[in-house]
Amino acid sequence: MVTDVGGDFAVVVLHSNPITARLNVGQTKEFDVSGSGKPEISITLVGINDGVAQLVFAQIKSPKAAASLTPPKVFNTVKHSYDVQVALGVFLILLCLALVLKYRHSKPTHQ
Repeated sequence: MVTDVGGDFAVVVLHSNPITARLNVGQTKEFDVSGSGKPEISITLVGINDGVAQLVFAQIKSPKAAASLTPPKVFNTVKHSYDVQVALGVFLILLCLALVLKYRHSKPTHQ
């Protein structure tokens, strides 16, 4: 929960085991929310716009677990990819329709 936002800072409270931290813009802090003694999440204050804190929460993986993982692939063009799929689908439907119409018109009529 964000309890306070200033011009260049935000105060967040983590309720798992109440932790309060002040973050300055651009600052990242790590937190142990499970009581294991090792941080599991990090929070970065990216910016503040119109009094609203823009926070990025990230899960911290242990070095052993992180080494066994394949890095995730990030696609920033999800909407673009969806638009291409829709356009391709429409094209294929139109192509099928054109072939059916051509086949019907080229078929000799039996008298």
